[in-house]
Amino acid sequence: MNWSKRTRSYGLILSITLLIGVYCSYVFLFSPPQAIENAAVDYSGPSEALLQKVSNNHSNWKTQVVAISGTISSIEQQGIILDHSIFCQFKNSDDLRTIKTNQRIQVKGQIVGYDDLLGELKIKQCIVL
Repeated sequence: MNWSKRTRSYGLILSITLLIGVYCSYVFLFSPPQAIENAAVDYSGPSEALLQKVSNNHSNWKTQVVAISGTISSIEQQGIILDHSIFCQFKNSDDLRTIKTNQRIQVKGQIVGYDDLLGELKIKQCIVL
């Protein structure tokens, strides 16, 4: 009889732990992304300086929010390329209509990652400041 009580209590603890884990996973996976407009900026400055810092140690920069200024090298369908090496994907594609190549611009966005092979930094959810 003692063994049965112990087994039931272990089963209860295991099931409660499992339910808490499932709930936390659900909240984490399906929570909306943070609005970039309200996010605190971790770096503000020229795009060339940011690219140099990220290329030296890119693991610490992932998911950091940055506000950078630079010259538009080209305009793509989803975003722009700043100073030939930073791809900025815009949150709202309507912002692309008002900008032109070789224009100086300041954007705010979240770093996705750095491509070592191409030497390109990728930033998402960009907005024009």
